[in-house]
Amino acid sequence: MTIHKFAIVVEGEVAGTISIDDTNTLPAASRHIAAYSSDPKIIPVPSDLEVEYGWSYENGTFVSPPTDVAESDEVALG
Repeated sequence: MTIHKFAIVVEGEVAGTISIDDTNTLPAASRHIAAYSSDPKIIPVPSDLEVEYGWSYENGTFVSPPTDVAESDEVALG
């Protein structure tokens, strides 16, 4: 068992930490460990937008993955 611990650093100061146990059986645990290990950028999401795994962030806009039924939703942050 390994505990992966990550610090959230804002302008050189630690603003918080996150710990994830690599024996966690939740499907997203290994994806989160990989994401936090890759020097991610944390971006605020508007409360009325359901951004989730599979979306992308392009030029200041969240873009939903394409579906067979509808075009992608795009929301620019202002």
